[in-house]
Amino acid sequence: MPYVDAGGSKTKTVREALSDYVASMSAFVRGDGGFGYWPEAPKSDFAMTAHVVKTLSQIRSLGIAVDQKSLSDASAYLKREFYANKRPYCFAPPASIPSSPEADSCGYSASERLSAVSAVLGVKPDDYEAYKMWKLLDVSSLNAAEKSKALGVLSDVSKISSLSAADTEALSKASDSIFDELLQTALVYDSRGAFIAASPSDGGRIRASAAFLESAVKLGKDQNELSQVLDNVSRFLSKSRRSDGSYGSTLDTVAVLSAFAARAASDASGFSNMVVKAGVNGENVIETGISKGDVTKFFEKRIPLSALPTDSTVNFIKTGTGKLYYDLSLSYPVPAENLAARDEGMFVSTAYYDEADYRRIEALKRQETALYDAGKIRYDELKYPKSAYEYLDSVKSFRVGQLVRVKYRVILAETRDRVAFESFVPAGAEVVNTRLATESKIVAKDTFFEREEFLDDRYFGYSERLEPGDYEGSYVFRATHAGDYSVPPTRAFEFYAPETFGRSSGERLSVSAR
Repeated sequence: MPYVDAGGSKTKTVREALSDYVASMSAFVRGDGGFGYWPEAPKSDFAMTAHVVKTLSQIRSLGIAVDQKSLSDASAYLKREFYANKRPYCFAPPASIPSSPEADSCGYSASERLSAVSAVLGVKPDDYEAYKMWKLLDVSSLNAAEKSKALGVLSDVSKISSLSAADTEALSKASDSIFDELLQTALVYDSRGAFIAASPSDGGRIRASAAFLESAVKLGKDQNELSQVLDNVSRFLSKSRRSDGSYGSTLDTVAVLSAFAARAASDASGFSNMVVKAGVNGENVIETGISKGDVTKFFEKRIPLSALPTDSTVNFIKTGTGKLYYDLSLSYPVPAENLAARDEGMFVSTAYYDEADYRRIEALKRQETALYDAGKIRYDELKYPKSAYEYLDSVKSFRVGQLVRVKYRVILAETRDRVAFESFVPAGAEVVNTRLATESKIVAKDTFFEREEFLDDRYFGYSERLEPGDYEGSYVFRATHAGDYSVPPTRAFEFYAPETFGRSSGERLSVSAR
Protein backbone atom coordinates (compact mmCIF):
# COMPACT_ATOMS: atom_id res chain seq x y z
CA MET A 1 0.00 0.00 0.00
CA PRO A 2 1.62 3.34 -1.00
CA TYR A 3 2.10 6.27 1.34
CA VAL A 4 3.13 9.77 0.26
CA ASP A 5 4.82 11.92 2.88
CA ALA A 6 3.52 15.36 3.85
CA GLY A 7 5.79 17.05 1.33
CA GLY A 8 4.53 14.80 -1.45
CA SER A 9 8.14 14.10 -2.47
CA LYS A 10 8.53 10.45 -1.51
CA THR A 11 6.46 7.34 -1.97
CA LYS A 12 6.85 4.72 0.76
CA THR A 13 5.09 1.60 1.91
CA VAL A 14 3.08 1.92 5.12
CA ARG A 15 5.63 -0.30 6.88
CA GLU A 16 8.44 2.03 5.82
CA ALA A 17 6.50 5.05 7.04
CA LEU A 18 5.84 3.35 10.40
CA SER A 19 9.50 2.35 10.75
CA ASP A 20 10.52 5.97 10.10
CA TYR A 21 8.01 7.11 12.72
CA VAL A 22 9.44 4.68 15.29
CA ALA A 23 12.98 5.90 14.59
CA SER A 24 11.94 9.57 14.89
CA MET A 25 10.36 9.11 18.33
CA SER A 26 13.73 8.64 20.06
CA ALA A 27 14.26 12.42 19.79
CA PHE A 28 11.21 13.00 22.02
CA VAL A 29 12.32 10.72 24.91
CA ARG A 30 13.09 12.65 28.10
CA GLY A 31 15.40 11.62 30.94
CA ASP A 32 12.58 10.12 33.05
CA GLY A 33 11.58 7.70 30.27
CA GLY A 34 8.49 9.61 29.13
CA PHE A 35 7.93 11.52 25.89
CA GLY A 36 7.75 15.30 25.46
CA TYR A 37 5.68 17.29 22.97
CA TRP A 38 8.78 18.64 21.24
CA PRO A 39 12.36 17.38 20.91
CA GLU A 40 13.49 20.32 23.08
CA ALA A 41 10.64 19.94 25.63
CA PRO A 42 11.93 20.39 29.21
CA LYS A 43 9.66 17.69 30.64
CA SER A 44 7.68 14.60 29.70
CA ASP A 45 3.95 14.83 29.17
CA PHE A 46 1.80 12.16 30.83
CA ALA A 47 -1.02 12.11 28.27
CA MET A 48 1.35 12.29 25.31
CA THR A 49 3.45 9.42 26.68
CA ALA A 50 0.35 7.23 27.04
CA HIS A 51 -0.63 7.88 23.40
CA VAL A 52 2.89 7.26 22.08
CA VAL A 53 3.34 4.06 24.09
CA LYS A 54 -0.01 2.68 22.93
CA THR A 55 0.84 3.54 19.31
CA LEU A 56 4.32 1.99 19.51
CA SER A 57 2.83 -1.16 21.04
CA GLN A 58 0.37 -1.43 18.17
CA ILE A 59 3.18 -0.92 15.65
CA ARG A 60 5.18 -3.66 17.40
CA SER A 61 2.23 -6.03 17.02
CA LEU A 62 2.61 -5.65 13.24
CA GLY A 63 6.09 -7.14 13.44
CA ILE A 64 7.93 -3.81 13.16
CA ALA A 65 10.94 -3.48 15.45
CA VAL A 66 10.40 -1.18 18.45
CA ASP A 67 13.02 -0.67 21.16
CA GLN A 68 11.78 -2.71 24.12
CA LYS A 69 13.80 -0.77 26.69
CA SER A 70 12.24 2.48 25.52
CA LEU A 71 8.76 0.96 25.91
CA SER A 72 9.59 -0.46 29.36
CA ASP A 73 11.03 2.87 30.55
CA ALA A 74 7.97 4.74 29.30
CA SER A 75 5.66 2.23 31.00
CA ALA A 76 7.56 2.72 34.27
CA TYR A 77 7.19 6.51 33.88
CA LEU A 78 3.42 6.13 33.37
CA LYS A 79 3.12 4.02 36.51
CA ARG A 80 5.07 6.52 38.62
CA GLU A 81 3.02 9.45 37.38
CA PHE A 82 -0.24 7.52 37.76
CA TYR A 83 0.41 6.84 41.44
CA ALA A 84 1.79 10.33 42.13
CA ASN A 85 -1.20 11.86 40.31
CA LYS A 86 0.26 15.36 40.23
CA ARG A 87 1.05 17.49 37.22
CA PRO A 88 4.60 18.91 37.14
CA TYR A 89 4.99 22.52 38.32
CA CYS A 90 1.38 22.64 39.50
CA PHE A 91 0.53 24.11 42.89
CA ALA A 92 -2.91 23.37 44.31
CA PRO A 93 -4.68 25.65 46.81
CA PRO A 94 -4.04 24.91 50.50
CA ALA A 95 -5.92 22.01 52.07
CA SER A 96 -7.69 24.57 54.23
CA ILE A 97 -9.76 25.54 51.19
CA PRO A 98 -11.45 22.22 50.32
CA SER A 99 -14.35 23.93 48.57
CA SER A 100 -12.11 25.58 45.98
CA PRO A 101 -13.04 24.46 42.44
CA GLU A 102 -9.30 24.27 41.66
CA ALA A 103 -8.64 21.88 44.57
CA ASP A 104 -8.08 18.88 42.28
CA SER A 105 -6.70 20.75 39.28
CA CYS A 106 -3.17 19.42 39.85
CA GLY A 107 -4.22 15.81 39.42
CA TYR A 108 -4.46 14.06 36.06
CA SER A 109 -7.91 13.63 34.56
CA ALA A 110 -9.70 10.29 34.69
CA SER A 111 -9.40 10.03 30.92
CA GLU A 112 -5.61 10.54 31.06
CA ARG A 113 -5.25 7.92 33.79
CA LEU A 114 -7.38 5.46 31.82
CA SER A 115 -5.10 5.98 28.83
CA ALA A 116 -2.12 5.20 31.04
CA VAL A 117 -3.63 1.88 32.15
CA SER A 118 -4.37 0.99 28.54
CA ALA A 119 -0.82 1.92 27.48
CA VAL A 120 0.74 -0.19 30.26
CA LEU A 121 -1.28 -3.19 29.05
CA GLY A 122 -0.15 -2.48 25.50
CA VAL A 123 3.47 -2.93 26.58
CA LYS A 124 2.73 -6.04 28.64
CA PRO A 125 -0.84 -7.41 28.25
CA ASP A 126 -0.47 -9.60 31.35
CA ASP A 127 0.84 -6.88 33.66
CA TYR A 128 -0.91 -7.31 37.03
CA GLU A 129 0.18 -3.78 37.95
CA ALA A 130 -2.44 -2.51 35.49
CA TYR A 131 -5.16 -4.19 37.57
CA LYS A 132 -3.86 -2.43 40.69
CA MET A 133 -3.96 0.88 38.81
CA TRP A 134 -7.52 0.18 37.64
CA LYS A 135 -8.61 -0.46 41.23
CA LEU A 136 -7.55 3.09 42.17
CA LEU A 137 -9.91 4.67 39.66
CA ASP A 138 -13.32 5.88 40.82
CA VAL A 139 -15.42 4.66 37.88
CA SER A 140 -18.64 5.99 39.39
CA SER A 141 -17.41 9.57 38.98
CA LEU A 142 -16.65 9.23 35.25
CA ASN A 143 -18.74 10.95 32.59
CA ALA A 144 -20.28 9.12 29.63
CA ALA A 145 -17.25 9.61 27.35
CA GLU A 146 -14.87 8.34 30.01
CA LYS A 147 -17.08 5.34 30.79
CA SER A 148 -17.16 4.42 27.10
CA LYS A 149 -13.38 4.44 27.16
CA ALA A 150 -13.29 2.62 30.50
CA LEU A 151 -15.26 -0.29 29.03
CA GLY A 152 -12.45 -1.07 26.60
CA VAL A 153 -9.78 -0.76 29.29
CA LEU A 154 -11.88 -2.98 31.55
CA SER A 155 -12.05 -5.61 28.82
CA ASP A 156 -8.23 -5.65 28.55
CA VAL A 157 -7.72 -5.69 32.33
CA SER A 158 -10.07 -8.68 32.72
CA LYS A 159 -7.77 -10.75 30.47
CA ILE A 160 -4.82 -10.63 32.92
CA SER A 161 -4.14 -14.30 33.65
CA SER A 162 -3.07 -13.84 37.29
CA LEU A 163 -6.46 -12.45 38.36
CA SER A 164 -8.45 -14.54 40.81
CA ALA A 165 -11.85 -15.92 39.85
CA ALA A 166 -13.45 -13.42 42.22
CA ASP A 167 -11.56 -10.53 40.58
CA THR A 168 -12.62 -11.66 37.11
CA GLU A 169 -16.26 -11.96 38.16
CA ALA A 170 -16.18 -8.49 39.77
CA LEU A 171 -14.75 -6.98 36.57
CA SER A 172 -17.42 -8.72 34.49
CA LYS A 173 -20.18 -7.31 36.67
CA ALA A 174 -18.62 -3.86 36.50
CA SER A 175 -18.49 -3.92 32.69
CA ASP A 176 -22.11 -5.08 32.45
CA SER A 177 -23.18 -2.31 34.82
CA ILE A 178 -21.32 0.41 32.89
CA PHE A 179 -22.58 -0.87 29.52
CA ASP A 180 -26.22 -0.96 30.68
CA GLU A 181 -25.91 2.52 32.18
CA LEU A 182 -24.58 3.94 28.91
CA LEU A 183 -27.39 2.29 26.95
CA GLN A 184 -30.03 3.75 29.22
CA THR A 185 -28.65 7.22 29.97
CA ALA A 186 -26.09 8.26 27.34
CA LEU A 187 -27.10 6.72 24.01
CA VAL A 188 -28.95 9.20 21.81
CA TYR A 189 -30.74 8.44 18.52
CA ASP A 190 -31.16 10.86 15.64
CA SER A 191 -31.56 10.70 11.85
CA ARG A 192 -27.89 9.73 11.40
CA GLY A 193 -27.97 6.78 13.80
CA ALA A 194 -27.00 6.58 17.47
CA PHE A 195 -24.20 8.21 19.46
CA ILE A 196 -22.92 8.67 22.99
CA ALA A 197 -23.77 12.18 24.17
CA ALA A 198 -20.49 13.84 25.13
CA SER A 199 -19.45 17.48 25.20
CA PRO A 200 -16.44 18.76 23.23
CA SER A 201 -14.52 19.26 26.47
CA ASP A 202 -14.94 15.52 27.16
CA GLY A 203 -13.65 14.50 23.73
CA GLY A 204 -16.87 14.89 21.76
CA ARG A 205 -19.51 12.53 20.39
CA ILE A 206 -17.36 10.91 17.71
CA ARG A 207 -14.56 9.73 19.98
CA ALA A 208 -16.96 8.66 22.74
CA SER A 209 -19.17 6.74 20.29
CA ALA A 210 -16.16 5.05 18.69
CA ALA A 211 -14.86 4.02 22.12
CA PHE A 212 -18.31 2.66 23.00
CA LEU A 213 -18.52 0.66 19.75
CA GLU A 214 -15.05 -0.87 20.08
CA SER A 215 -15.56 -1.64 23.77
CA ALA A 216 -18.91 -3.30 23.07
CA VAL A 217 -17.30 -5.51 20.41
CA LYS A 218 -14.44 -6.44 22.74
CA LEU A 219 -16.97 -7.46 25.39
CA GLY A 220 -18.94 -9.58 22.90
CA LYS A 221 -21.98 -7.31 23.05
CA ASP A 222 -22.40 -7.23 19.24
CA GLN A 223 -24.77 -10.18 19.17
CA ASN A 224 -28.53 -10.65 19.04
CA GLU A 225 -30.66 -7.57 19.71
CA LEU A 226 -27.67 -5.40 20.62
CA SER A 227 -26.27 -5.85 17.13
CA GLN A 228 -28.88 -3.40 15.80
CA VAL A 229 -27.87 -0.82 18.41
CA LEU A 230 -24.24 -1.07 17.34
CA ASP A 231 -25.29 -0.89 13.67
CA ASN A 232 -26.81 2.50 14.43
CA VAL A 233 -23.63 3.66 16.19
CA SER A 234 -21.61 2.51 13.15
CA ARG A 235 -24.00 4.42 10.90
CA PHE A 236 -23.56 7.61 12.91
CA LEU A 237 -19.77 7.30 12.74
CA SER A 238 -19.86 6.62 8.99
CA LYS A 239 -21.95 9.72 8.43
CA SER A 240 -19.46 11.77 10.47
CA ARG A 241 -16.74 11.25 7.87
CA ARG A 242 -15.45 14.53 6.42
CA SER A 243 -14.67 15.37 2.81
CA ASP A 244 -10.94 14.87 3.43
CA GLY A 245 -11.56 11.32 4.66
CA SER A 246 -10.99 12.11 8.34
CA TYR A 247 -13.49 12.03 11.20
CA GLY A 248 -12.26 15.21 12.90
CA SER A 249 -9.00 15.32 14.81
CA THR A 250 -6.29 12.68 14.44
CA LEU A 251 -7.47 11.09 17.70
CA ASP A 252 -11.06 11.03 16.46
CA THR A 253 -10.03 9.40 13.19
CA VAL A 254 -7.85 6.80 14.90
CA ALA A 255 -10.66 5.98 17.34
CA VAL A 256 -13.21 5.49 14.54
CA LEU A 257 -10.93 3.36 12.36
CA SER A 258 -9.98 1.24 15.36
CA ALA A 259 -13.66 0.71 16.18
CA PHE A 260 -14.53 -0.16 12.58
CA ALA A 261 -11.62 -2.64 12.41
CA ALA A 262 -12.79 -4.34 15.61
CA ARG A 263 -16.38 -4.53 14.33
CA ALA A 264 -15.28 -5.86 10.94
CA ALA A 265 -13.10 -8.52 12.56
CA SER A 266 -16.05 -9.58 14.69
CA ASP A 267 -18.39 -9.66 11.68
CA ALA A 268 -15.86 -11.72 9.69
CA SER A 269 -16.87 -14.92 11.49
CA GLY A 270 -20.10 -15.03 9.47
CA PHE A 271 -18.63 -13.56 6.33
CA SER A 272 -18.34 -15.13 2.88
CA ASN A 273 -16.88 -13.58 -0.25
CA MET A 274 -18.97 -10.58 -1.25
CA VAL A 275 -19.45 -8.75 -4.52
CA VAL A 276 -20.71 -5.19 -4.33
CA LYS A 277 -22.08 -3.05 -7.14
CA ALA A 278 -23.02 0.61 -6.80
CA GLY A 279 -24.93 2.49 -9.44
CA VAL A 280 -26.05 6.04 -10.12
CA ASN A 281 -29.21 6.49 -12.18
CA GLY A 282 -29.04 2.86 -13.28
CA GLU A 283 -25.39 2.98 -14.43
CA ASN A 284 -22.74 1.00 -12.53
CA VAL A 285 -19.99 3.22 -11.11
CA ILE A 286 -18.37 0.70 -8.71
CA GLU A 287 -18.05 -3.08 -8.86
CA THR A 288 -15.65 -4.75 -6.45
CA GLY A 289 -15.12 -8.00 -4.61
CA ILE A 290 -14.43 -8.24 -0.88
CA SER A 291 -12.84 -11.36 0.54
CA LYS A 292 -12.65 -12.48 4.15
CA GLY A 293 -9.08 -11.24 4.32
CA ASP A 294 -10.00 -7.62 3.58
CA VAL A 295 -13.28 -7.04 5.39
CA THR A 296 -12.11 -3.53 6.33
CA LYS A 297 -11.67 -2.56 2.68
CA PHE A 298 -12.71 0.99 1.81
CA PHE A 299 -13.59 2.08 -1.71
CA GLU A 300 -15.10 5.25 -3.07
CA LYS A 301 -16.22 7.00 -6.22
CA ARG A 302 -16.14 10.76 -6.68
CA ILE A 303 -18.64 12.23 -9.13
CA PRO A 304 -18.66 15.94 -10.05
CA LEU A 305 -21.95 17.74 -9.53
CA SER A 306 -21.95 18.73 -13.20
CA ALA A 307 -22.33 15.05 -14.08
CA LEU A 308 -25.45 14.57 -11.93
CA PRO A 309 -29.00 15.46 -13.03
CA THR A 310 -31.15 17.42 -10.58
CA ASP A 311 -32.96 14.22 -9.56
CA SER A 312 -30.56 11.31 -9.13
CA THR A 313 -30.80 7.90 -7.44
CA VAL A 314 -28.08 5.67 -6.01
CA ASN A 315 -28.51 1.92 -5.67
CA PHE A 316 -26.43 -0.92 -4.21
CA ILE A 317 -26.44 -4.61 -5.06
CA LYS A 318 -24.65 -7.09 -2.79
CA THR A 319 -24.10 -10.83 -3.12
CA GLY A 320 -22.64 -13.05 -0.41
CA THR A 321 -23.10 -12.77 3.35
CA GLY A 322 -21.80 -9.98 5.55
CA LYS A 323 -22.56 -6.33 6.24
CA LEU A 324 -21.89 -3.47 3.87
CA TYR A 325 -21.51 0.05 5.32
CA TYR A 326 -21.69 3.08 3.06
CA ASP A 327 -22.20 6.81 3.21
CA LEU A 328 -22.87 9.58 0.71
CA SER A 329 -21.37 13.04 1.09
CA LEU A 330 -21.54 16.31 -0.79
CA SER A 331 -18.51 18.59 -0.99
CA TYR A 332 -18.30 22.09 -2.39
CA PRO A 333 -15.79 24.95 -2.03
CA VAL A 334 -16.52 28.16 -0.15
CA PRO A 335 -14.32 31.23 -0.84
CA ALA A 336 -12.24 32.00 2.25
CA GLU A 337 -13.51 35.58 2.46
CA ASN A 338 -17.09 34.26 2.74
CA LEU A 339 -16.34 32.26 5.91
CA ALA A 340 -17.89 33.92 8.95
CA ALA A 341 -16.33 34.08 12.40
CA ARG A 342 -17.37 31.37 14.86
CA ASP A 343 -17.12 30.96 18.62
CA GLU A 344 -17.31 27.33 19.75
CA GLY A 345 -15.71 27.85 23.15
CA MET A 346 -13.09 30.40 22.02
CA PHE A 347 -13.31 33.91 20.61
CA VAL A 348 -10.67 34.77 17.98
CA SER A 349 -10.09 38.00 16.07
CA THR A 350 -7.30 39.51 13.95
CA ALA A 351 -6.48 42.93 12.54
CA TYR A 352 -3.71 44.17 10.22
CA TYR A 353 -1.61 47.31 10.80
CA ASP A 354 1.27 49.00 9.02
CA GLU A 355 4.41 48.10 10.98
CA ALA A 356 6.07 51.48 10.42
CA ASP A 357 3.04 53.32 11.88
CA TYR A 358 2.96 50.91 14.82
CA ARG A 359 6.64 51.56 15.62
CA ARG A 360 6.13 55.31 15.35
CA ILE A 361 3.33 55.26 17.93
CA GLU A 362 5.31 52.92 20.20
CA ALA A 363 8.30 55.31 20.06
CA LEU A 364 6.08 58.27 20.99
CA LYS A 365 4.55 56.26 23.84
CA ARG A 366 8.01 55.45 25.24
CA GLN A 367 9.07 59.11 25.07
CA GLU A 368 6.09 60.45 26.96
CA THR A 369 6.13 57.56 29.43
CA ALA A 370 9.70 58.54 30.30
CA LEU A 371 8.54 62.13 30.86
CA TYR A 372 5.64 60.94 33.01
CA ASP A 373 7.92 58.70 35.10
CA ALA A 374 10.25 61.67 35.61
CA GLY A 375 7.32 63.76 36.86
CA LYS A 376 7.54 66.24 34.00
CA ILE A 377 3.98 65.71 32.73
CA ARG A 378 0.73 64.66 34.35
CA TYR A 379 -1.26 61.54 33.38
CA ASP A 380 -4.03 63.64 31.83
CA GLU A 381 -1.40 65.23 29.56
CA LEU A 382 -0.44 61.90 27.99
CA LYS A 383 -1.36 61.73 24.29
CA TYR A 384 -0.95 57.96 24.02
CA PRO A 385 -2.01 56.35 27.33
CA LYS A 386 -3.68 53.36 25.64
CA SER A 387 -2.40 50.52 23.47
CA ALA A 388 -0.69 51.68 20.25
CA TYR A 389 -3.39 49.92 18.24
CA GLU A 390 -5.97 52.36 19.59
CA TYR A 391 -4.34 55.16 17.57
CA LEU A 392 -4.01 53.22 14.31
CA ASP A 393 -6.39 52.30 11.50
CA SER A 394 -6.33 48.70 10.38
CA VAL A 395 -5.37 48.07 6.74
CA LYS A 396 -6.09 45.39 4.16
CA SER A 397 -4.03 46.69 1.23
CA PHE A 398 -0.23 46.59 1.30
CA ARG A 399 2.79 47.33 -0.90
CA VAL A 400 5.48 44.88 -1.94
CA GLY A 401 8.21 45.06 0.71
CA GLN A 402 5.90 46.47 3.39
CA LEU A 403 6.00 44.97 6.89
CA VAL A 404 2.53 44.25 8.28
CA ARG A 405 1.80 43.60 11.94
CA VAL A 406 -1.02 41.12 12.62
CA LYS A 407 -2.62 41.65 16.01
CA TYR A 408 -4.47 38.56 17.26
CA ARG A 409 -6.79 38.17 20.19
CA VAL A 410 -8.09 35.03 21.94
CA ILE A 411 -10.74 35.18 24.69
CA LEU A 412 -11.46 32.13 26.86
CA ALA A 413 -14.35 31.77 29.29
CA GLU A 414 -12.90 28.61 30.85
CA THR A 415 -9.60 26.76 31.10
CA ARG A 416 -8.45 25.13 27.84
CA ASP A 417 -5.76 22.47 27.52
CA ARG A 418 -3.21 22.07 24.73
CA VAL A 419 -4.33 25.09 22.76
CA ALA A 420 -3.08 25.43 19.18
CA PHE A 421 -3.32 28.61 17.15
CA GLU A 422 -2.72 29.22 13.46
CA SER A 423 -2.96 32.44 11.49
CA PHE A 424 -2.50 32.35 7.72
CA VAL A 425 -0.75 34.98 5.63
CA PRO A 426 -1.48 35.89 2.00
CA ALA A 427 0.21 33.66 -0.59
CA GLY A 428 2.18 36.76 -1.67
CA ALA A 429 3.79 37.21 1.76
CA GLU A 430 6.19 35.56 4.20
CA VAL A 431 6.14 35.42 7.99
CA VAL A 432 9.00 37.25 9.73
CA ASN A 433 10.78 34.66 11.88
CA THR A 434 11.87 36.38 15.10
CA ARG A 435 14.04 33.38 16.02
CA LEU A 436 16.49 34.39 13.26
CA ALA A 437 19.15 36.84 14.38
CA THR A 438 18.63 39.15 11.41
CA GLU A 439 14.85 39.27 11.76
CA SER A 440 14.82 39.60 15.57
CA LYS A 441 16.63 42.91 15.18
CA ILE A 442 13.73 44.13 13.06
CA VAL A 443 10.75 42.70 14.99
CA ALA A 444 10.49 41.93 18.71
CA LYS A 445 8.72 38.82 19.97
CA ASP A 446 5.18 39.52 21.17
CA THR A 447 3.17 36.48 22.22
CA PHE A 448 1.64 34.63 25.16
CA PHE A 449 2.21 31.20 23.54
CA GLU A 450 4.83 28.83 24.96
CA ARG A 451 5.93 27.75 21.50
CA GLU A 452 5.95 29.52 18.15
CA GLU A 453 6.56 28.22 14.63
CA PHE A 454 7.05 30.44 11.59
CA LEU A 455 5.89 28.38 8.60
CA ASP A 456 5.71 29.11 4.90
CA ASP A 457 2.00 29.94 4.90
CA ARG A 458 1.14 30.62 8.53
CA TYR A 459 2.16 31.58 12.04
CA PHE A 460 1.61 28.79 14.61
CA GLY A 461 1.41 29.10 18.40
CA TYR A 462 0.90 26.52 21.15
CA SER A 463 0.31 26.51 24.91
CA GLU A 464 -0.16 23.46 27.08
CA ARG A 465 -2.77 25.24 29.20
CA LEU A 466 -4.53 28.61 29.08
CA GLU A 467 -6.62 29.88 31.96
CA PRO A 468 -9.77 31.97 31.39
CA GLY A 469 -8.85 35.43 30.16
CA ASP A 470 -8.35 37.90 27.32
CA TYR A 471 -5.07 37.23 25.48
CA GLU A 472 -3.39 39.43 22.88
CA GLY A 473 -0.27 38.96 20.79
CA SER A 474 1.11 39.81 17.37
CA TYR A 475 3.44 38.69 14.62
CA VAL A 476 4.71 40.35 11.44
CA PHE A 477 4.72 39.35 7.80
CA ARG A 478 6.45 40.90 4.81
CA ALA A 479 4.50 41.43 1.55
CA THR A 480 6.56 39.94 -1.31
CA HIS A 481 4.37 39.59 -4.41
CA ALA A 482 1.61 41.76 -5.86
CA GLY A 483 -1.90 40.34 -6.20
CA ASP A 484 -5.32 39.86 -4.60
CA TYR A 485 -5.41 37.04 -2.07
CA SER A 486 -8.04 35.04 -0.18
CA VAL A 487 -6.83 34.36 3.36
CA PRO A 488 -8.43 31.59 5.47
CA PRO A 489 -9.70 32.47 8.96
CA THR A 490 -7.30 32.57 11.88
CA ARG A 491 -8.27 29.85 14.33
CA ALA A 492 -7.53 28.59 17.84
CA PHE A 493 -8.53 25.12 19.01
CA GLU A 494 -7.81 22.43 21.55
CA PHE A 495 -5.28 20.17 19.87
CA TYR A 496 -7.05 16.95 20.87
CA ALA A 497 -10.59 18.26 20.99
CA PRO A 498 -10.95 20.40 17.83
CA GLU A 499 -14.70 20.67 18.44
CA THR A 500 -13.69 23.37 20.92
CA PHE A 501 -12.45 26.18 18.71
CA GLY A 502 -12.84 29.73 17.57
CA ARG A 503 -12.07 31.43 14.29
CA SER A 504 -12.03 34.89 12.83
CA SER A 505 -13.74 35.68 9.55
CA GLY A 506 -11.92 35.01 6.28
CA GLU A 507 -10.23 37.96 4.56
CA ARG A 508 -9.57 39.35 1.09
CA LEU A 509 -6.21 41.14 1.12
CA SER A 510 -4.32 42.85 -1.68
CA VAL A 511 -0.65 43.59 -2.33
CA SER A 512 0.33 46.23 -4.87
CA ALA A 513 3.66 46.84 -6.60
CA ARG A 514 5.99 49.39 -5.02
